[in-house]
Amino acid sequence: MIVVANTFILNVFKQISIFKLNLGMNLIPINGETVEIKDPFMLKYFNMTGKQILTYGTIGKLIFYQDFTLSTKEFYIFNDDSIYCLNYSEIDSKISPETYLASLVQEINEKEGIKENLSKIDKKKDPDIKLPADQYIQEMIKKRKEENVK
Repeated sequence: MIVVANTFILNVFKQISIFKLNLGMNLIPINGETVEIKDPFMLKYFNMTGKQILTYGTIGKLIFYQDFTLSTKEFYIFNDDSIYCLNYSEIDSKISPETYLASLVQEINEKEGIKENLSKIDKKKDPDIKLPADQYIQEMIKKRKEENVK
């Protein structure tokens, strides 16, 4: 998930204790002849809006970018192909930044139906032991019977 905001909103999120400042990588080669955007999201954003953004920081896998052209309390959250335009209100300012950001992420995840479904994850990993052909067939029959019982 990616957040694009202006300095005001980024300063709010920067108050979160696990926020790590990350100013990105060099965009201009030493010879200075061409400008190459190395970050794929920066390139995507530039192609969408025509605006240049800067890497600002991270909270875990949540990446923050700075766009100086956004209004004071407006920011965007990008989640794969979905884009959410949000406004930071006076009511939001009364909530701790951690709680506010966590509620936004949770709401987006629920809206997009992203839930960990442990029943789909097969916790057992079959051993890499090679059995003789007849034992292998017996094990396969046994597994299928167990799956049909469930």
